[in-house]
Amino acid sequence: MFKTLYEDKVNYGVGGSLNYRGRSDFMVNLSANLPLTNMEGGIVPIANQKSIMLTISKSFNVPVLYKRNYHDMKVLLYHDINSNGLMDVEDTLIKKAMLTVKGLNLIE
Repeated sequence: MFKTLYEDKVNYGVGGSLNYRGRSDFMVNLSANLPLTNMEGGIVPIANQKSIMLTISKSFNVPVLYKRNYHDMKVLLYHDINSNGLMDVEDTLIKKAMLTVKGLNLIE
């Protein structure tokens, strides 16, 4: 039984839904609605027409392929004698140093 907000009549009908979920994400859903006449014997509003809906769906596990960009990085650790932020001829490389970024050892 149902009643709309804009009418004073009470309508009734039959409806339901059947769901099936099989192996490997295969699904079937069958829904139906069969409105009947209202209790006063009038006709059913046009918005409450008979309806049947069948939905079949299948999920596919398809990997998303994308191209990864790899980059090389070369790090030179040096003693900046004149503190200009540039590696000059007189600056010397620091050997046997270890650089750690976010817990990952990059150079040993």
